[in-house]
Amino acid sequence: MKAPLKTAGTLGTILALLLVNPAAYAQCDSRSCTGLLKRLYMSDSRLLIGIDGDLKRLSCNAVSDVYIEAPLSHPAFDSWHSMLLGAMLSKRPVSIRIRKGERQGECLVGYIVLDRL
Repeated sequence: MKAPLKTAGTLGTILALLLVNPAAYAQCDSRSCTGLLKRLYMSDSRLLIGIDGDLKRLSCNAVSDVYIEAPLSHPAFDSWHSMLLGAMLSKRPVSIRIRKGERQGECLVGYIVLDRL
């Protein structure tokens, strides 16, 4: 009788780990990417966001095929920056919705979502 309970407990543990494994969230489609942040790269005019997932699937051109851009001049930049830092420190996945920029094919942040796991 103890063997089935032990097996059920082990399966439950594995399932729980899969459900909270942030790597399982890494995905991109034509309009958004969801995953763990890999790098935040700040320059004098923009923040470049590296996120898990295949950014080549986006309908725009990510910077060096690796980064989504958040211009420092955007009104929501300070909020985005705070959310991204919190997500990076807590190792939680974020969803970034893309908007096309003024330049041809430019990938810019439209909005960012951080969910509780």
